[in-house]
This record gives sequence, C-alpha cells and structure tokens, in this order.
Amino acid sequence: MTLAANTLQTSFQQHEWDLVGAVPRKLSHADYGYVKNGQTYSSTREELINLVWSGAGLSLVWTPETPQPVSPESVPFLLEAFQKKESAEARNSILLGLLCFLFAAALALGLRNWILFNPNIIVVIATVIISHGIWLKVHSLHYTQADGANDASAARYYSWLKQQKLSAYTFVLVACIVVVSLTQVMDTDSIAHFGLVKPAVRSGEVWRLFTAIFIHGNFSHVFYVLLVLIPFSKTIEGAMARRFVPLVFLLTALVGNVFSVVLRPNVTSMGASGGLLGLLGFVAIISYLDKTRYPRKSFVRVMQLVAVFALIGPFGFEFFDNAAHLGGFVSGVLLGWLFSRQNEQGIEKREKLFRFGGTAALVVLCFIAAFTMYRLVG
Repeated sequence: MTLAANTLQTSFQQHEWDLVGAVPRKLSHADYGYVKNGQTYSSTREELINLVWSGAGLSLVWTPETPQPVSPESVPFLLEAFQKKESAEARNSILLGLLCFLFAAALALGLRNWILFNPNIIVVIATVIISHGIWLKVHSLHYTQADGANDASAARYYSWLKQQKLSAYTFVLVACIVVVSLTQVMDTDSIAHFGLVKPAVRSGEVWRLFTAIFIHGNFSHVFYVLLVLIPFSKTIEGAMARRFVPLVFLLTALVGNVFSVVLRPNVTSMGASGGLLGLLGFVAIISYLDKTRYPRKSFVRVMQLVAVFALIGPFGFEFFDNAAHLGGFVSGVLLGWLFSRQNEQGIEKREKLFRFGGTAALVVLCFIAAFTMYRLVG
C-alpha cells in the first residue's frame, strides 16, 4: 500500500459503519480481487473497475500494490469508476425528476384532487430532485479521491442505518400521531375545536399550542408527515440519544406553533410538521458540525427534505404552515448547536438529566394525545 493510500484509509475509516471486521487474506493466485458479504473473489482489473462503477457493494478490494485488501476508495485507479458512478446517479436523478414532472402533469389533467398526490407537491419534489441531480453532475466534473472516500463512507452509512431498529420512543410518537388522526373522524369540527386557532390562543386557550400538534388537515397531511418521519427516524436516532427524539420534537413543535401565532395571526394551523422540522434542524446542524462522525451526504439529504417542506407551503397544501416550519427548524438547529458544544464528559455528566428529559417529554406527548382523543370522542 502506498503512503497516500494508507493515509486516506486511516483518515476516513473512523465511523462505526466503516468498520468491516477482520480483514481477510487476499487470494494468493489472483492479482486483483474483492471482498463482498465476507467472501473473497478473484477478478481482473477491468472487472474490478466495472463492479465499483455499478455500485456492487464491495467492502474491500486488493491489487498487486496492496499487501492486504483495502477499501475501494483508497485505490487510485478506481477513482474514475467512482466518478462515473456519481455521474450516473446525477443522470438518474434528473430523469426521475422529469418523470415526476410528467406525473404531476397527468394528475393536473385528470386527478387533480386525488387525496395522496397533489400535482403542486409533485412539482416541488421534482424540482428538488432535478436540482440535486444537477449538483451531482457539476460535482462529478471535479471529482477527487477524497470525494470517493466520502461517497463510499456515505454508502456504508445508509447500509448501516437500514440494519438499525426503531426505538420505543419513535414508535410511541408515531402511534400517538396515527391514533389521534384516526380519532378525528369522530369530530368533523376537530380543527376548529383543537387546532391552532390564533384568536382563541390569544384569548387564553393556550392549550391549543399542544393539541394542534396531533391534529391534521386530512389523511394526505398525515401521510406526508409520516412518509418523512418513519424512514428518517433511524437517522435521527443515529445522530442523538434515542430519548432525544420526543424531547426535541416536543420543544420544537411548541416553538413552531408560537412562530405561527406571531407570524400568521389570522390563519388556523395544525399538524406535527413543526416538530418534524425541528428534528431535521437538529440533525442538520449536528451532521454539519461533526464531519468526523457523519458523512457529507447526510447533511445534503437533510437539507433536501427541508427544501421540500419550505416549498410545499406556497405551492402545495395551504395547511402546511411555513411559519411553524421556520420556528421548528430554527429551534432544532439551536438545540443541536447547544448539544454539539458538549464534550463527552459533559454529556456523561448530564446523562441522567437527558434521560429524564426524554422520558418526561414522551409522557407529556402521550398525555396530550390522550387528552385530545378523550375530547374528540366526548
């Protein structure tokens, strides 16, 4: 292994998802080969390049210059394969965005009021997807070996996330949102009774700041919130202690509702997306500030979701409240920044406080959900 390759290998092998276990011996009869799913295989130089380019999920590779298998991104001649892979991802992203535009056009012509897919929302999503594809294409034109290392680490990161299980904290939070939303069918005026009606809040019904978190406009509103919350919750739990999920969600949802009361004083609002944006803001700042623990693309993906939420308000459903989104995101960023300033000793010192705060927040959320359901059916 050359000194440069050894340095690159050491610099980027510092994440839990980058640890591949014991490094197997390379096959003595083959100059080139790779390790996939713990098994070693021989190959030619050209086959190795094609496998990396196709995204075959190789954990390790070897060449005549390496005394033992190493990560693919540390091999200089494989850089072009990583570059072509990113260029292909850019092309696929742009094509997917164009297909979304066609789908939106079809909806606008025939199924404009379909409950799940509003054409305006599809246009917003398509715009973000195409923008990401263009960014990838531009980035691929100036691709470096450090970029290859970052991308390979990100791929292992998302593979690692898929193996993680949801915690009870997230499961209970999702259950509260779903159960209250289902109970809403028993009260056709649930938004007026429990939503964020701003004049009522200013008249003293401050409890609406809490109950509005679990009240949604319709099924599609709940669908889009859960569509982001459920798959993204693993990322959230990977970026913070699991008990932080209800704590950050509750605090940022309340701040988001306060922003909505101040900035949109005459518009009735409802929904959990303020808390969801708070969680996204928390993860965004943590992943941005701590580049040694989180791959670069994790921050980019979070900001893509934030962009979708920011654009849905003006161009999607009117009950997506960008004032609440702004308050939730800003407060989430602030909480994440404060948490990032804690060193390991400080976190361990406050472990009991964090544990109590997360549990207390989950209890409060369950109480709000129970109270709301009781009043809905009462």
